[in-house]
Amino acid sequence: MLVAGCLLGQVATSDYWLFLALFIGQGVGMACVSGSATALLYDLLVRRGATSGYVRIRSRFTMLGTVASGVAIILGGQLQRWRTRRSATLWR
Repeated sequence: MLVAGCLLGQVATSDYWLFLALFIGQGVGMACVSGSATALLYDLLVRRGATSGYVRIRSRFTMLGTVASGVAIILGGQLQRWRTRRSATLWR
């Protein structure tokens, strides 16, 4: 919740100091969450006796996250380009 609130605030503000404070808040929130998903995955694999598959499963999650980030960057760039062209057309 902390991370989501900080991200929304960063998008909505144009004040540098508020943006900086929200960015620091986002970092603190990410630090609190960091590692919990990995620990949960490992604990579930320990319960099932399948810890040998940990590296393979973790690698797949990392790969999926990287691909999703790449797609988001490409789509975000296209959306920005479309928005810029649209706003330029509206002001003519």
